[in-house]
This record gives sequence, C-alpha cells and structure tokens, in this order.
Amino acid sequence: MATSYDYPITLEFDGEGSLDYSYVAPSTTYTGSTLGMYFKAGDTIGNTITNPSGGNIGDVAANAAADPDPDNSGAQAPGTKYYAVTSSSTAWAATTWFIFGRNTNSGNPADRSNRFWWQRVSGTISLNATTITRGSNLTGSVSQTGLQPPGTNSHRLYLRVWNSATSADFTYVNGGSLGSVTSSSTSFSLSTASNMPCGTYELVLTHYAPSGSNSGAAYQTNNYYGRNQQLHSVNFTVQRVRSYPDQFELGTGTTSAATSTEYASSAITITGIGSGQTATVTISGGSYKIGSGSYTTGSSSISNNQTVTVKVTSSSQLNTQTTATLTITGEDVNCNTVSKSDTWQVTTASSSDTTPDAFTFDPDTYTGVAIQGLITSNEITVAGLGSGVTTAISASGTGNSHNAAWTKDDGTNWNTSAGTVVNGDDVKLRFNASTVNNQANTGTLTIGGVSDTITATTVAAGSGSVVGGISGTDDYGLEIRNGSNVLIFSPNFRSGHLVDEGSVNVADGSSQNITHAEIVAGADINCIVYWGATAVPGLTLSVTRTNVSGASGYFTVAISNILSANVTFAVRYWLVRY
Repeated sequence: MATSYDYPITLEFDGEGSLDYSYVAPSTTYTGSTLGMYFKAGDTIGNTITNPSGGNIGDVAANAAADPDPDNSGAQAPGTKYYAVTSSSTAWAATTWFIFGRNTNSGNPADRSNRFWWQRVSGTISLNATTITRGSNLTGSVSQTGLQPPGTNSHRLYLRVWNSATSADFTYVNGGSLGSVTSSSTSFSLSTASNMPCGTYELVLTHYAPSGSNSGAAYQTNNYYGRNQQLHSVNFTVQRVRSYPDQFELGTGTTSAATSTEYASSAITITGIGSGQTATVTISGGSYKIGSGSYTTGSSSISNNQTVTVKVTSSSQLNTQTTATLTITGEDVNCNTVSKSDTWQVTTASSSDTTPDAFTFDPDTYTGVAIQGLITSNEITVAGLGSGVTTAISASGTGNSHNAAWTKDDGTNWNTSAGTVVNGDDVKLRFNASTVNNQANTGTLTIGGVSDTITATTVAAGSGSVVGGISGTDDYGLEIRNGSNVLIFSPNFRSGHLVDEGSVNVADGSSQNITHAEIVAGADINCIVYWGATAVPGLTLSVTRTNVSGASGYFTVAISNILSANVTFAVRYWLVRY
C-alpha cells in the first residue's frame, strides 16, 4: 500500500543545530545523526520546512548527493513542501536532503540550514510451517534490507497477526504483544493460545513510521503495525487436536423384557479422541455412566479409552420398545463440530410369548457315577416369558431306571409329570444313574420348547467271577424277572456277598473312616451307605476308598455343606464283595 509521508523540519540558526529525527520508535539516543525516517518502495516522501526567521527557503546545494532530489524550483516561502515519489527500483535505498534558509529576504546570505535522511527498508517473511496446531508457536524468519543495526535504538521490523483485512489479533497470538526482528536477529517465534479459533490468519511485517495516513481500514495509521507501513504478509492456518471419537456400537438391545424394569448395556470403550482432549457426552431416552461412576442424564466430559454404559427402563406396556440415544460430540482439526451416536433398545415381551430364554446346566456331564447314583442339577431361573405368561415344564430321560423329575423354588416337591412355570421361577432337574456299570443315563428339562440335557455315566465294572454259571450266554440255570419282565438275575450276573455291616455317626462338615481287614489293595470290596438325609436340601454325602499297600485300607464317609456344628447323622453301611 503506497503511503504519503510529510515530515516537518525546522531550520536551525547555525546551520546544523539540535535536530530531532524519528525514523524509529521514540528513543533518546539515535545512530546516525542525519537519519530521519524509514519508508518503502512506492511511497511518496516529503518535508514541510519551517524557517523561524521568516525568510525564504533556499535551494538544495547543487552538488548534494540526493537521489531522488527534492522537488525544489528556487527560493520558496516558508512552509514549502518538498516531495519526491520513490521508485520500485532498487537502484537507490537512501537520500539526504539539505535545506537552507535566509534570515530575511533582503538578499543576505543563507544563515540557517538543516538536513533529513530518508531510508528505504524492505523485508519478506518465511514461515517454517504454514499450518500449526493451536497452542504451539508460529516460527520463521525475515529477510530484510535497509534496516539499521539495533545498537541502543529501536531499529526493528514489526510482526502482527491479522484475523481479517481490517482487524488485528490482540487475544490469541504472543499474548497480544507485537513480534519483532532486528538486522542481527531475524528469526521469530510467536506463541498461540490453546483456545485460538481455527482458521486462516495473516502475518504482516511493518516498519515504524511517526506519520502517514491512509483512509479506510482500521489501524491504518498505527505507528508500529499500520497497513500503510506493510512490507510483506503471509497466510497461515491454525488447527486443533481432534476431540471427537470413533464411531461406537452399543450392541443389540434387550428383547422379551419385563415391564417397568431397568436394563443396562455392556460397557463400551471410547476411542479416537486426541491426546489431552475431551468430548461431550449426552443422552436421550435413558441414562449413562462413565467408568464406575454414577448414572446420569446430564452432559459429561469423556476422554479417550474411558468406558460408557447405558441404562434404560423398559416400558410399562407389553410389546413396546424404549430407545436411548447416546451422543458424543467434539471437533475435527478444523474446529468443525462432529457428533457420533448410537442407540440401545429395550423391548418388553409380548403377552403371547411362551418361549423362555435359553438356559444351561453346569456341569452337564458326570462320569464314574455310582450305580443308581442320584444326579441333581444346578438351579436355573426362568426368564424371557411374556409378562404374566405361564408355560409348560417337563422332565424326561433316557437309559434304565432314570426316574427323571423336576422341582421349582423349594426343591422338595419333585415332579415326574408336566407342570407350568412363570418368569422368576427357580427350577432344578434330577435323575438316577443307570443300574448297570459303564452305561449312560440322561436327564432333560424342557421349558416352553427350550431344553438342556445332563449325561451321567456309571463306573466301570470291577473284576470278579461268575457265580452259578460260566461267562457268555447260557440257556440253563436260575433267572429272575420282575413284573415288567425285566431280567434282574441270571446265571451270567455277577453276585454280591456281604462282608460286614455297621453304622457310624458323622457330624455335618466332618468325616468318619470305615475300616475292615478285607479292605486291602486289589480286593473287590464296595461300600454301600444309607444316611436317611436325602430330604435335607443342599447336603452332600461322599464315600472315598483309600488303599494301603500291604495293609488294611478304609472307606471315608464325609458330609458337607454345613448346616450346624451340632447336627450329626447316623450313617449305615454295608461292605460287599462281588
């Protein structure tokens, strides 16, 4: 922007008196007594001359080295302005004007004089990076010509960020202060605020000027960074660290839900938010919690790798869906708002929904079970039925003498026939293992068409001899059948012989040993017990054989799941050799 400068000077009586120059910001000391002011190529420069004696102003000395010369056409009246329009050419960089004056206009010689030195300055900005992250520094250097050494003076070129053609930034850059360079220190570093708005800005390089005017935009006449002193400018872009998350998935919702009941989603981990940044969490239709915090319906801040859990209260009406929408909002690198959302639904059951949720027995496989051993499942809870809906329940089995039955809630009333259950009923299954060694019986519980099965395999047969016949199949000898024509004894069946019988008293939570001389390693001795406590829920009876090489072994009878330290059970036993 071309500018006109008119700097006033006064002629001194002795021709070189006390001079006042303002080429730099006001200072008490100056380098170069004849330097007056900086300007740039294309500017119009000039001086208004005051002669205190009132006489005319004389010519510039004919041999003065002035390029360009001041516009002077002979003797002039006081107040004359001398002008010269500078060229964009670099053929010259400075000019000194010598001005003379007379005490009177009666022909006496010039007895007053002064001089003024105009210095042309130029400069260009080079940025290390034209895109920066807010909160970092804007760095670069200035290449200049014409700027005098700093010395003790304010010989500087000035840097100011503009956020538009007419507005300089006083908030976000360098704490609102000017940046500057000197002829001996041309690098600069300008800090930016962490909350600086994203966008494109202009960095402007200027020289100091005590005067000059230009109509129009604001700050045109500022002595330090006015647009009329602008030497060069460059644009740069300010960005920020991303603060919005990656897309997240809350997962599938809940179906067949009970009415007016709270349901929570699985916790999800939020990713994608930039280091040191936070995003804003909001929700509609439900509540949420961050990490292990409390559930809330208001807005919260969340950082990268934190977890979120959503909670929804189901409708009070059947077959009705309730939806919660979780939204997490942040900004991209250009400060544009970006939101990521997902929904989670809870749907209440239909009034005709008779199919429960799937259930699982654990364990579902038993091996080495005693002949006709009683298997009882873990307790499962019926869920997923329609509100107030009942559905059928039954127990079934495979194998011999399985006696499959079911019970609900109290575990005392075992049912072999079908019945009904509702949501919340606690159900168990039991059945007997096979009457034959190394055979599998199964028990199956079916609720509303949904089933699970337990398999129990009996122990392998021990070694022994055939009584009353030979191995294989025979067509002679004694056999016994029951009323259903099931064979219960034949010559090919192994027979048992009673070795001993007795009883021991076993306290709940303790054990007792059953000893006998016949219980030796290799001897096919089995222990049969009866404790009369099968009606007590939760108690477990175990019998363990211990062999002692070369000596008598023993059976250990133990009762667990302590009811009371004072409860004792009388356990009868029979020792049988096959």
